[in-house]
Amino acid sequence: MKKLVYCLLALLPAYFIMQGCNKLDGIITPGGQLSATKTELKINEPDTLVALKAKATDNISWLVSPSGFNTISTRDNASSMAFSKAGTYTVKASVNGTNTENLTIKVNETVYTPPVGNITVALTGDQFSLTPSLYKSVHADSTFIYFTVVSANTYCAASKLNFTYGVDASNNYALNLNSVTQLTACSGTMAPLHNVINFKQSTALLANGTYPLNVTLNGTTYTGSMVVSTANITFNWTYTSGVTLATKLITR
Repeated sequence: MKKLVYCLLALLPAYFIMQGCNKLDGIITPGGQLSATKTELKINEPDTLVALKAKATDNISWLVSPSGFNTISTRDNASSMAFSKAGTYTVKASVNGTNTENLTIKVNETVYTPPVGNITVALTGDQFSLTPSLYKSVHADSTFIYFTVVSANTYCAASKLNFTYGVDASNNYALNLNSVTQLTACSGTMAPLHNVINFKQSTALLANGTYPLNVTLNGTTYTGSMVVSTANITFNWTYTSGVTLATKLITR
């Protein structure tokens, strides 16, 4: 009984932060380090994972393998994830540099349809900060740029940022920030949107060169570029409002 009470209490912060009034099934790994709403999902179906033994003040990051097919929105010790491709994924959290045990999530071929009761909210008046980072695989010769995207405005904590993105055959990077999907009756904590967007180019290696970068928000397209060299990746980005970059230099 004590163990059951402990698990339920540990799930409460993520319940209010990430799911609003949705019920958590509370699937927990054998060692009690991670929990998930469910471990069998449809394509683009949101799932909530919680690092049960982590505190909000800990340095927490989430690791997904294979990478490149998921979006992640984090808050404290919880993470909301969705997967754009069917398959089997391994997820774990890194808490202060120490990895938790793994959790396996299976995504089937069916595409998720959001339940009735969601509304689409425009991003009018909002601004976004993008933090670029470099992913370097330790198991394969693969590198790519990913961005952590954070809104200035706050939204219902169960909200989902709607966006499209990609790298075309000419290695032009494009991101369109479109809208927000949230429950009609918003409950829980209001918070900025957090998303991680992986830009996997057509080749495994991020070759040296100059790559155009375009971000569209509220009908305005912000344009810049990133210059990749052997030692660094430099972002040419002049904007101080609308869409900004938190850093303009990455060391390779």
